Amino acid sequence: LAPASRSVRVVARLGKKVSVAVIPIAWRPTTSARAQRILRAAVAAVSRLRSWQIAERLDTGLGTPPAISHYWVGDRYRYEVAYHSATFGETIGIGSHTWVLQSDHTWQESTGPAFDTRELMPWWTHRLGVRLLDFTHEHGRPVADIALADIRPPPTGLPFWFRLRIDLRSHLPISMNMITAAHFMTQRYFAFDQPVRVVPPH
Repeated sequence: LAPASRSVRVVARLGKKVSVAVIPIAWRPTTSARAQRILRAAVAAVSRLRSWQIAERLDTGLGTPPAISHYWVGDRYRYEVAYHSATFGETIGIGSHTWVLQSDHTWQESTGPAFDTRELMPWWTHRLGVRLLDFTHEHGRPVADIALADIRPPPTGLPFWFRLRIDLRSHLPISMNMITAAHFMTQRYFAFDQPVRVVPPH
């Protein structure tokens, strides 16, 4: 590769299936502190949000159909998610109450500690090994490409790798890619502070 290369394009083929990945390779160790500052700004920006939405795709890599989910986040402890994998489903969480739609179309209610909706974004609890991969532009706005790596030695836990794209104007996350064991997830974040109505099921 040329010394100035910032990324490498990798093509993998299995039979008729072709997958392509563009991998950043121009890591600059001196930019890690800047990556930490960008991530802290994103954490603060998310914490100020009143609402947002998440579009999620989760693949096991084992040939089964991916699970597609859509989240509506109403506030810090209020959310609704509709998902589709082998079957359709829905979950509503409001404070300490959670309702899960059953196969017979009834709702099962449970109570427990209130769930912090920021943890619907998996990177929220794995903010380790922060590195700056690149600066780019997306739809005319400056974007930071950040890598996170939560790598713990066995048997204490699985390794997690994240690639997080952050809008440098709003400091809000745009998208995330996550890789861990049989868990390949992408999330897209949007509709920040737009009206969201999350109510108990009827």
